[in-house]
Amino acid sequence: MTLVGSKSENSAMEVYFLRFEDAYIIYRPLRHLAFVGNKGLVRYIKQRLANGGEGQTAPKVEEFLEAIDFWAPDPPVEQQATILSEYMPSQAVLLMTTACNLSCIYCYAHAGESQRQDMSVELAKAVIDQAYENAQQAGRQWFGLTFHGGGEPTMNWETLVAATEYARQKDLPCDVSMSTNGMWTDEQRHWIVEHFTGLSLSFDGIPRVQNAQRPRPDGSGSFAAVMETIAVLDEKELPYGIRMTVTPEFFATLPESIAFVCEHTKCARMQVEPTYKWARGDYSQPGPGEGDRFAQAFLDAFEVAAREGRQLYYSGARPWVIAPTFCTAPSEALVVTPAADIVTCFEVTGRNHPLASNLMIGHVSVADGVDIQFGKLAAFFESQQQRRQGCRDCCCYWHCAGDCVVRCALKQQPSRRQGRCAVNRRITRELIARYVAQGDGVWRGEATQTEFSV
Repeated sequence: MTLVGSKSENSAMEVYFLRFEDAYIIYRPLRHLAFVGNKGLVRYIKQRLANGGEGQTAPKVEEFLEAIDFWAPDPPVEQQATILSEYMPSQAVLLMTTACNLSCIYCYAHAGESQRQDMSVELAKAVIDQAYENAQQAGRQWFGLTFHGGGEPTMNWETLVAATEYARQKDLPCDVSMSTNGMWTDEQRHWIVEHFTGLSLSFDGIPRVQNAQRPRPDGSGSFAAVMETIAVLDEKELPYGIRMTVTPEFFATLPESIAFVCEHTKCARMQVEPTYKWARGDYSQPGPGEGDRFAQAFLDAFEVAAREGRQLYYSGARPWVIAPTFCTAPSEALVVTPAADIVTCFEVTGRNHPLASNLMIGHVSVADGVDIQFGKLAAFFESQQQRRQGCRDCCCYWHCAGDCVVRCALKQQPSRRQGRCAVNRRITRELIARYVAQGDGVWRGEATQTEFSV
């Protein structure tokens, strides 16, 4: 399958012509409009764009293009300056602890290997206070509290309980969520389903994959314990999504894992992320053939999920998203480490992270409150936009928005057309082709906000 493309240079509209099998996907990302055409239609549209709409026209072609509103200009999009001027994060994200009750083979945070750090109750309250005040000043109807970390948040149980109860006492409603491995005691399960509004559960699928990739520190499996948690979540109908990591050894089992989740759980929304190296705390670009194998496995799994009425997505390929940045954590979330540092990424859990100096933008004092270094925040956004300029002719420019800063910055790839970028482009195009087919030949998707939890 050939997957190449070109872009129009018309200033009023971005149009990409993406080679797909023996035809082209004609794609306007900012309009969420796509359809399939032959070489003649591509040539006609390019000529019309080059001539500014002047010259001879083909009535039947124009009738079709006007019916789908093809010639309408692109809508305005949010820019970096807007993000900075309106910076008032109302989501408190607490990186609770470096301790963990699992020893996942690919853990980005070396959880359990370094000296333990736990967030204090006083620090948690200070962050919650700031998120709440921001929400009030911005006239929002609620604020958020998310527990995350370089370990398992429930390992710092006392602070988790105290922070939740404190946030619930505020005048505004609080949406309480957590990213967790689901390795809870019975007491914790009961308490969480009574106090939380949603969860992101890290779970890698069928038993042999979950147990191999996410073992306990003693090497025993975690599958059975996590399934007990899922059973409680389903019984109590607490909304949750599953975040699944897949390694090259198990790419081929991904459709089976998605089928298992569909059959044995009520989870409606699943996220799959590949890791191409098993070293803990490290990222790598795909090895020879690995990118293609993951892309095909994801697309096969996508079909499995679609048949079961479930949603499956991968953060590098989101054609429904129009965003100035890959992740909204830097703009919408106040992310704080156990050492009281404010960071722009959930994965920067301590000062020993390779990108800590670039991604730390402030500090929280229990006595004096939150101190944001806006110069560092502006420099962070500027560096991301500069890096993103290398993507300007890519059909994924508005969707992956330059991709994940941590995954890209830690392992530079030799070309924007290789490695993870090639995976993102292929999956994006394949998804658009599916949307076109589902829309009887035309996709008219609607933009949605990207989630900061990606």
